[in-house]
Amino acid sequence: MILLALVLLNNHFYLFLAGQRGKMFALAAIPFHLLYFISSGVAFALAMVRHRLGMVNHEPQYLPRDPNPGLRSDDGLPVRHSDLPFPRRLRIGNFNST
Repeated sequence: MILLALVLLNNHFYLFLAGQRGKMFALAAIPFHLLYFISSGVAFALAMVRHRLGMVNHEPQYLPRDPNPGLRSDDGLPVRHSDLPFPRRLRIGNFNST
């Protein structure tokens, strides 16, 4: 009964899938969509249980601060702004081609 209600409530989504990829694709997507709803519900329930039992760490997690911030290349060397493929600053309002 609940599964039928979920399918009926999401009929616009299944009609969209049928229009894009065909009826068989839309029918094949229904079990996966229902699995998505079930896994979301389980994840929410687990999060609520962990919260109620006090198993949640409320302290923010900070990443170590980079002593030399800036862009880095793949080998870890700093990247100069002149090496970037786009300009640092766009000039707005100057459309003259002189």
